Amino acid sequence: MGLSSLIKTVTAMMLCIKSNFSDISLVEFPGVVVVKPAPVFLVGSNISITCAIQKLDCNITGFKLIINEKQVQMKRFNNTAAHHWITNVTMHDSIIHCHVECHDGIDMSVYTTILQSGYPPDQPSDLKCIWKHNNMQCTWNVGNQTFLSTQYALHVQSMTTGEEQRFSAESKTNIVTVLGQYLKEVFKYKVWVQASNALGNATSKDLTFELADIVIPDTPKIIKVEFINNSASKMIIYWKKSTARSNFEVKYRIKSDPGISWTLIAKNDIIGNSSYLNNCEPFREYEFQIRCSHVRGNKYWSRWSKSFIIKTPEAEPMGVVDAWSLCEPIDPNKHRRIIIYWKPLRHPQETRGIILGYHIYYQQNGQNKTIHLCKASDTRYSWRKPREAGTIFVTAFNSKGNSTPAVLHIGEAKLMAPRRVKAAPAGDSGIFVEWEPPDETSELVLGYVVYWIEAADSNKELLGWKRLPRGNHSLFIGQTSSSQAFLIGENIMPRKRYNISVTAIYQKGRGKSCLTQGYSVEGKPTTGPNISLMKVDGNQVQIKWKEIPLERQQGFITSYTIYVERGTDGSSLVLYNVTDVAVRTYWLTLELDTIYTIHMTATTAAGEGEKGAEIPIKLDFHGIALPLQLSLGISIPSAFLLALTLTKSVRHRRKMNFPSCILQYIQCTMIHQ
Repeated sequence: MGLSSLIKTVTAMMLCIKSNFSDISLVEFPGVVVVKPAPVFLVGSNISITCAIQKLDCNITGFKLIINEKQVQMKRFNNTAAHHWITNVTMHDSIIHCHVECHDGIDMSVYTTILQSGYPPDQPSDLKCIWKHNNMQCTWNVGNQTFLSTQYALHVQSMTTGEEQRFSAESKTNIVTVLGQYLKEVFKYKVWVQASNALGNATSKDLTFELADIVIPDTPKIIKVEFINNSASKMIIYWKKSTARSNFEVKYRIKSDPGISWTLIAKNDIIGNSSYLNNCEPFREYEFQIRCSHVRGNKYWSRWSKSFIIKTPEAEPMGVVDAWSLCEPIDPNKHRRIIIYWKPLRHPQETRGIILGYHIYYQQNGQNKTIHLCKASDTRYSWRKPREAGTIFVTAFNSKGNSTPAVLHIGEAKLMAPRRVKAAPAGDSGIFVEWEPPDETSELVLGYVVYWIEAADSNKELLGWKRLPRGNHSLFIGQTSSSQAFLIGENIMPRKRYNISVTAIYQKGRGKSCLTQGYSVEGKPTTGPNISLMKVDGNQVQIKWKEIPLERQQGFITSYTIYVERGTDGSSLVLYNVTDVAVRTYWLTLELDTIYTIHMTATTAAGEGEKGAEIPIKLDFHGIALPLQLSLGISIPSAFLLALTLTKSVRHRRKMNFPSCILQYIQCTMIHQ
């Protein structure tokens, strides 16, 4: 409960109103409450509360003390007084009621009072006075909270006449405004603040000044910025003065980088209405603000002005475009298709303006021969290279000029490739690549380029590349960082195979590349190989299969499994493991005139995949292995003609190859199963 609320409550309780229509009179309490050392005391004090009866026609049987609506026990001195001790009081505001109980059971209120604990005021500090709009305004720091009603007053004394004036601050404020009519510009003044409450007084340190010393000037305004020779290297900032004689401070920052702190143009004060700024970054938004103070050197400055924002002019791009190229074999006309890739310049310190495009050219007899002017959104260009173009150059250009050209040496020089390139999985979206430097060579290795392509991509489109210094022999490709490698923000997809090449860069150009393949994480194959029949030798049948399409392998094949199921009910199942993944054929021994169903699966590090198409086979007594559909569904005339066709061959040898028409039919039948 606040102090004002307590006073209202107590006042209402102490005003016992006796009313006879229009007659109103105050009824006095029949006793008193005495608090020692005082009703207002220092926090943590021990206090004594005594309740005494002065006028009461009552046979008292007991005393009751209620503190903040809680009853506490009192010890009686005699028939008319009782007391209560409280130690270490920390509650700031309390209300006390003293009651007595009479012999006839009546409860009588004796007295009500307020207890307040708090602190004396701290010495006011950091007193400041300013003169603005013909008024003097003084503020100060009040220090710690007192928890008591504390008054603050500003004392203003003329050091010329000795006259002292006192101006009280409004409740709970630390500011006083003195109207200009009470002060004279030619006088020197001494001011201080005095604080007081029930527990003590405190006075601030004096502050002495003339009014001219505390004037805060109006805020100046920046009106324009000019660039010398339309260049960001030198500019002039102009402003409008607010007073005749002032010092100025101008600060600036790059608006697109709000985290960067403001920078003052000069340490020394600026006098005049303009200032120079040199060596700004091209094509960046700069934000300027200005403030001023009077020439007399007082410590009060105006507020900073509103920001003036302007973009600096463009300059030619800085840096070198990161470019790479892939070559196709030479065609019969001795031309080679070159695909040139580049990474767009993006950072403002590189672009230094709006990139309008990319210039690709080569040199012939000292002259630049343009290959193509590409749009700013382009990142690749395909070109059939004539024999004379051995080096290609790529530059970015804006309205001011071109960047330093990137140099691409077309083709591989007869220089050593890195050795033992390995790729290892590194999470669902990452591959870790490492290699060893080339064997010792007289040519110095300047660095490496690692580039990667999705292996199943028929267009062999370059996905990304990274240049590394010569001391680095590892790279992380993916979306998470590694303490042993660089980070590339390329999206590596799980269960996709990537061709990863590492090329050493020499002074004479690029050396040979070393290729490896890798997955971020392997999966199980989504299909098995499709089987076809190749040869028959007695009761043996040779089957063959093609490699599973790369996009369905989802990992490196480590083995194949052939499932041979005898009979239509699947009562007998035999498995054959093929661990040499380069093998594409296998001999099976089958019983004559028996139906078999055959299919295959492939296995990767993630496990065995889905099965391929099933092929039912029946080996007849003539040593011909036919798909079940052919052996059961062929018509009698067709069978007769087929028998005539094959009789001679069967008589001469049991080992035979299928006629091409039957093999073609078998293959078509199996493919469509």
